[in-house]
Amino acid sequence: MDNTLKFIKKLVVMCKVSYNIKRKLMKNLILKLRELLYNVKKLLNYFIIHKIYNFINYKMFAVIDDD
Repeated sequence: MDNTLKFIKKLVVMCKVSYNIKRKLMKNLILKLRELLYNVKKLLNYFIIHKIYNFINYKMFAVIDDD
């Protein structure tokens, strides 16, 4: 009986440790994903702003060339 209790206690401790490790891993994974999404968002914003800027420049030069 005593050995069974020790075994159960060891299992509980192992489960707690593995749970904490999983939590840390998930937290790190979520932080990395958040950072990745932020970088993708920055890139998309950069390209969209660049496209608008080029479009406006093209239109302005087209208007100037028509004169």
